[in-house]
Formats: sequence, structure tokens, C-alpha cells
Amino acid sequence: MPCLVSPLFPTVKTHFLLSICRFVDDAYKKGISVVVLTTYSKSGDQIARSIVEKLGEESISKLKIVGDKEVEQSLYTQLVNDTRLSSGVDEQLAKEAIKAVSSEKQRIAEEVASMLKLSVDIDTRLSESSEKIIAALRAGAEVAGLPVCDCVLIAGSQSGVAGAERVGLPCVVLRSRYRSSC
Repeated sequence: MPCLVSPLFPTVKTHFLLSICRFVDDAYKKGISVVVLTTYSKSGDQIARSIVEKLGEESISKLKIVGDKEVEQSLYTQLVNDTRLSSGVDEQLAKEAIKAVSSEKQRIAEEVASMLKLSVDIDTRLSESSEKIIAALRAGAEVAGLPVCDCVLIAGSQSGVAGAERVGLPCVVLRSRYRSSC
């Protein structure tokens, strides 16, 4: 197996890394692109880069890595950011409606909190986060050279699943015993 595994990892993590190496090798042999998205969560870059480092040079050469830079340079991001080419009035109205709803939720929460003598803050960045995930998914498909519908996301988070659903990307969900409480 052309995969280097650090002896510093516990057995479970070593087994996990070996499984990833096998997956990457099998996909490579079958001509399937494996794209690692490091960009759409706060710790995603750190986690993905850590795993990639542990895989070894030969496995890394078989991967395509999409980080913030690749997302910024993607055709999708360039089109979305070009207001002249924006996808239309409906999308702009939807974005404005989401902002208005978020502002109203915050206002109501503050009003209720004031009555109860509490402080409250609702995270209204959901739409920004969702947009970042969608941009990362589309950039990943672009780097793979395939339409989104011909790719499969192996997701480890609800946000990835939600983003995949929004763009019509088939998705396989990994459930981690370290993260699940159900």
C-alpha cells in the first residue's frame, strides 16, 4: 500500500487512514477523481489538510484539493460575484427575503429577551455559510471536470448534506461515532 501512516495515531485512526488510502487508490485505478474540499467549515481545512498530510506523497498525488483559493478562482464564484451576470431577479429577491427574515427573527428575539431581561443573538450568517458550501461543492465539481450531478459528496456534516441537496449533488453521509450523540 503506497500510504504512509504516522505511528503517533491510535489504532482506530490508523485503520481510518488506511481505509482512506484504499479508497483513494481504488478510485484512482478506476479513473475516478477524488476531490478533497477543505473550505466549507471552520475546521474543515485543518482536518482535511491533516488527513492529506498523513496519506503520504503517492496518495496525495492522486487527490485534487479544493481550498479557499480554488473556490475564489472557480467559474461559479466568478459568475456569482459578477453582478452583471447575476442569475436574475428571483435569486436577488430570495436573498433579500432571507436577510429580512433573519433581521425580523433577531428583532423578535431581542424584544422577548428584553422582556425576560436576557441577552440574545441569533446567527444570521446561515445564508452566507450556505453560499460558501455551495460554491465549494460547485468548485469541486469544476476541478473534477464533471457536472455536479455526476459527482458524489461523501459528507460528514449536516451543512454539507444540505448544500448537496440544494445543488442536486448525490450524497453519501458518514456517521462518526465520535460526533454522533444519537
